[in-house]
Formats: sequence, C-alpha cells, structure tokens
Amino acid sequence: MFVLFSDLYEGGIADEMIRRASEIVASGTTMVALLALSDSGAPSYDPDHAAALFPDLMAAAIERHDLAQWAAANDVVTAG
Repeated sequence: MFVLFSDLYEGGIADEMIRRASEIVASGTTMVALLALSDSGAPSYDPDHAAALFPDLMAAAIERHDLAQWAAANDVVTAG
C-alpha cells in the first residue's frame, strides 16, 4: 500500500511523476492519493495531474455521479 498525500502540483517533470505512479501500480502495489485541501477546506490540487492519475474517478466526480456507486462498480472498497 502506497499512500500519497499531495496537491499534485509538480514543480519538476510531470511526465516522470505520472510514469512513476504507473510503475507503482503496475508492480501490484495499491496506490491511494489523498488530495490537498485549502485552509478553508476547499479542494486544492492540480486537476490535470489528478485526471491523468485517476481518469475514470475524476470523470465520475466532475459529472457528479454517485461515487459510492462508481466505487462499487469498479471493485473499489470504501469505508462505510
């Protein structure tokens, strides 16, 4: 299990970050990203990088789908 706490704003080479995340997942490691919030509690992260790392989930969130239903359909276990 690899837990990444990040705002996903990459100050270096973004393609390298995406490549390394892909390698982590391809190795069989479960990767979870906990995205940043602003001081007021609003989401604060790079949406392009989030979409590159989690495209299906981000699409569902942007389209305001039921994320619990999305998770169940994609075998994603959520805390109840």
